[in-house]
Amino acid sequence: MVESLDLRSRLAQALSAISFEHSERTAATAVKLAKTHSADEEKALTAGLVHDAARDLTDEELLKRAKEYRIEISAIEEEKPYLVHAAVGARMAAEDYEIVDESILSAVKNHTFGQTNMSKLDKIVFLADMIEPKRDFNGIETIRELAEENLDKAFAVAFQMQLVRLINQGKVVHPKAISVWNSVAKEVGKK
Repeated sequence: MVESLDLRSRLAQALSAISFEHSERTAATAVKLAKTHSADEEKALTAGLVHDAARDLTDEELLKRAKEYRIEISAIEEEKPYLVHAAVGARMAAEDYEIVDESILSAVKNHTFGQTNMSKLDKIVFLADMIEPKRDFNGIETIRELAEENLDKAFAVAFQMQLVRLINQGKVVHPKAISVWNSVAKEVGKK
């Protein structure tokens, strides 16, 4: 695994100051959640740092990299290339930052839409990105409190809030997010 100091230095050069600072806060939050939920703190740190590796790429660069990486692009992603930043970022983490751990790459890839059957690390990075200290939206304190108590419930509530916010803003919801929500709703319904 890449040393976190080297990774930080390289990301600081590659990302805007705003994106890098967000990645630092996300990583710190991910480590805190990993401690709370008995997950690998080093993996949480690395995934949190690199989760937005592709965040500052232009739309054209995102689409170009997606094509180079043979990432399938949907019509929605073609229209809004930002939506592919997580998938492109996972490949960049592997190729540009020499991260080979599949669990870290999965957490990076799934930090935006999630995935059915998400791992603990996937959920930690998803939540850390959403609740890092500078984030502020209606309901965030509820998610922060839940994240300290029950990772699965926090993820379900956070994902639901994210979908409701998109719908209330009249934005398109990615089909993958709908299938993830259906999976989450079934799981939550069982508990």
